[in-house]
Amino acid sequence: MRNVTTIVGLRAYSAQSNILPEQTLGRGLRKMYPGGVEEYVSVVGTNAFMDFVESIQAEGVVLERKPMGEGTQAKTPLVVEIDRDNAKKDIDALDIEIPVLTPRIYREYKNLKDLRLVSGYDVLYGKVKVFVQNELFDRQVELESPNTLRNLSEPAATKTVLETFKKAINALTVQDKGDAEIRDTIKLRQTRPFVAKDQGYLIPKKSVFNKIIGDKGLELSFARFLEDCDDVVSYAKNYLAVHFKLDYVNADGDISNYYPDFLVKLSARRIFIVETKGLEDLDVPLKMQRLRQWCEDINRVQADVVYDFVYADQESFERYKPSSFRQLVDGFREYKEKSQSDVDQA
Repeated sequence: MRNVTTIVGLRAYSAQSNILPEQTLGRGLRKMYPGGVEEYVSVVGTNAFMDFVESIQAEGVVLERKPMGEGTQAKTPLVVEIDRDNAKKDIDALDIEIPVLTPRIYREYKNLKDLRLVSGYDVLYGKVKVFVQNELFDRQVELESPNTLRNLSEPAATKTVLETFKKAINALTVQDKGDAEIRDTIKLRQTRPFVAKDQGYLIPKKSVFNKIIGDKGLELSFARFLEDCDDVVSYAKNYLAVHFKLDYVNADGDISNYYPDFLVKLSARRIFIVETKGLEDLDVPLKMQRLRQWCEDINRVQADVVYDFVYADQESFERYKPSSFRQLVDGFREYKEKSQSDVDQA
């Protein structure tokens, strides 16, 4: 029951207790995907049910209300698909192919030695016990002391224990294989149609897709920029349906997936991966380091196409207003040069 995207409340929901509507709505509020993927649930129901739904806004749930019933226009779904019926488009020429590499990042549990995550909880418990006794507080403590037990119940203590051991376990188990090979190829023209939430979009001339959608102003303005660039043959937003993602180690030390924003084709032999960003978060440098590494890997294992990347932050993009993709590449150099730490690791 995890994949709930639409809830239709047909019962009266007239009882004083809110247990039933809580259970009903709770199924739709469960996350379907890990990470920071934005998700939506559509809710239709009786007045009593919708009154309860409205009441949970105080808990931080953001609602967008749309009129229904007599006198309202039907809302057609926003379908993104390959624009095959457009006679003005040469889908083969606009298509972009992206090689799929084997993952570089993986977990190697043998590095935990005798601390096995599957059956070594007794060992882990002992290490947590020693950590709490000797390291957690500013002095050594007695575990049986009521004061220690009281302090352990504080959120700060719990958070410190969990984050410390999570970081240590990740440091021991998350490994970089150091190489990669091509195992498949993504062809944009093979992307299956999908339905998107109601949002802004533009009708592209230089993309295999019928629509370029975006819920951020930067995404749509950047798509418009690509449309107007004379040196761009074709481009596409990297939708989840494309399935182009890179494994990387995030700021918490966990293995995660990164989906770059745009794919840009300058010629049959030159393709750019583009990341656009409004506000930079802790993971951005890590994603860019991984993207640069991916380009180096793919250019090493094949020579038919040169793959490159560029990072375009919103502030600089709006300030300098590049008029061509070449200007963007020449002017936006952040994350292009290796840092000293990268050199040391190499």
